[in-house]
Amino acid sequence: MAEIRNINYSNLAHKSIIITGGASGLGLATATRFAEHGAYVTLADVQDDLGHKHAAYLSSKGYKVTYVHCDTTSWSSSVAAFKHAVNFSPRKTLDAAALFAGIGGTGGNFITNTADNDPPSLDHDPTEPSSRVVDVNLDGVIKSTQLALHYFRLPASTSSDPPHPPTKKKNLILCASLAGYIDYPASEYCISKFGVRGLFRSLRAITTKNPDSNLTVNVVCPGYTPTAMTLGGPRTGHEFFKFIEENGMWSPVEYVVQYACLCATDDAVNGRSFATFPEGLFDLEEDLDKGYAGEKLAELLKSSRYVEFKFV
Repeated sequence: MAEIRNINYSNLAHKSIIITGGASGLGLATATRFAEHGAYVTLADVQDDLGHKHAAYLSSKGYKVTYVHCDTTSWSSSVAAFKHAVNFSPRKTLDAAALFAGIGGTGGNFITNTADNDPPSLDHDPTEPSSRVVDVNLDGVIKSTQLALHYFRLPASTSSDPPHPPTKKKNLILCASLAGYIDYPASEYCISKFGVRGLFRSLRAITTKNPDSNLTVNVVCPGYTPTAMTLGGPRTGHEFFKFIEENGMWSPVEYVVQYACLCATDDAVNGRSFATFPEGLFDLEEDLDKGYAGEKLAELLKSSRYVEFKFV
């Protein structure tokens, strides 16, 4: 089932790239591949110990990698991180941003939470719901997107050698989830990833219709993927994940890395939503004449073991 695409990794050479959530998981895996092919990579994360550790290790191998603390929910912290990435590049600009920072959806469903936690009463006010998942997974992505678009506009220093990377366009890579496309019970997580999908759709309305646009925007939508966020959360060992493990339901991290690399190396790839399944990696064909991913998603879910084991 997998769709195979050729990736010209040489186009990563000399690119200045910031990766939010770059200290672990999908962000770190993507950052490592970018660095291996000559990019100037900034790991931006709140996990300082991990970030410094991985940046030091990759730098020791001769790669151009730095770490900066970045709380994507904080505007000032994010501004400082993006400036750090610009200054790390000898060309003093930013060529690409891969926005992987996110947290898991462990808050449950609003319906069951309300029924389980707050008996109806006028004597006690109901519990205020947390907005942390939406703050990180959506508001943080919006902030990072606005900063990427701002610093993409910086002209490259002409004194550097070479002054420009092989590709000409700036690349914005968003990370959503299949939870933004299916009926997923974790309410906040589903909301946040559907919101990232909406952000993608609004941006591509400009980039795909303007032939003079110097920007590409794409979104990667992973299925269940074995990362530190997934395996290290409070549901580790839960029967849900046991089913995934026992039945080969994990979507490989490598699939996400490949699509991120494709988006950062091919200026012709623009306005696409890419999904990963255990069986492969696919363009969801999120276009009007394809039912905005509906037809492709129905085809993939029908043939995927996700439906067989009733995970969607």
